[in-house]
Amino acid sequence: MSTGHGLKGDRHYDWALIEVCPDDIPTGSDTSGHAFLIVRRHRYTRRLSFYRCYSTTPVSPADLVHVICTRWKIEEDFQGAKGLTGLDQGQVTCWTSWMRWSLISLIAAAVLAVTRARTTTPAAGITLVPASPPMAR
Repeated sequence: MSTGHGLKGDRHYDWALIEVCPDDIPTGSDTSGHAFLIVRRHRYTRRLSFYRCYSTTPVSPADLVHVICTRWKIEEDFQGAKGLTGLDQGQVTCWTSWMRWSLISLIAAAVLAVTRARTTTPAAGITLVPASPPMAR
């Protein structure tokens, strides 16, 4: 199954889906969900990656693969935000300073994202919703 286009062309992987018993559900909770182990194998290097998924409703393998591939985009966004805001440059020695540094970096990433969204023109078919006055403050 193809997972999208990468730097070196289309990314094709072999996928295996195994339904497993969810063993870490808290006692007394609803156990009617579906737990899966998904194995991804690179077609050329044969390198394996494992993903554990849980859903309360039945899910198709194509949907699970889509969610796994979406995770890559989110991680790329996190890496970019850390680089832009200096989160990857901080050296901290205690919990309090790490929390302050992280909070300042995340606020800076949010400000940059909002500023970019408000200053660029949207692509065709996409409309930006203006913020309400309390949100803008």
